[in-house]
Amino acid sequence: MTPQPPRRIDIRDNRLAAAIIEQAVEYAILTMEFDGTITSWSPGAERMTGYAEAEIVGSNFSLLFTPSDRSAGED
Repeated sequence: MTPQPPRRIDIRDNRLAAAIIEQAVEYAILTMEFDGTITSWSPGAERMTGYAEAEIVGSNFSLLFTPSDRSAGED
């Protein structure tokens, strides 16, 4: 039997990407728009931050920083 080359994973396959994100509970994975609006939130992100997906999606990612961190970043 001839060995087959490893199958290349196409991360553009949304089903595959969703499965990876759902299973990665040790990592906080999120996506956001260019303006910082959170558009998706993984179970790992919920576990690490305490924010449920329903309460954070649509919010600005700045919520993930403390008030003093946010004010220190202002110019």
